[in-house]
Amino acid sequence: MHHIKYRNSDKKAIKKLMREIGAYRYEIALEQMKVEQRPISMEGFYLEANDDCIFLCHRYPSGYILKLMKVEQFEMLPRDGWELIKS
Repeated sequence: MHHIKYRNSDKKAIKKLMREIGAYRYEIALEQMKVEQRPISMEGFYLEANDDCIFLCHRYPSGYILKLMKVEQFEMLPRDGWELIKS
């Protein structure tokens, strides 16, 4: 069975969302996930939505995907730019 997912890679929208999240919450999320290699740029960040929630994700050049945190509670979620994907 396929799960329906949506993805948004709009860098400007993700930057606005990350400003709302704030450095403190972002750092806490990295610590909770025990991230050793922190993302060093906006490249690789995207939002992924499924039936249950919306995640801020980062894809590393190696292909590893980090689902960093749930973000559906934030106001700066983009309304446009979502693409339907299946996995």
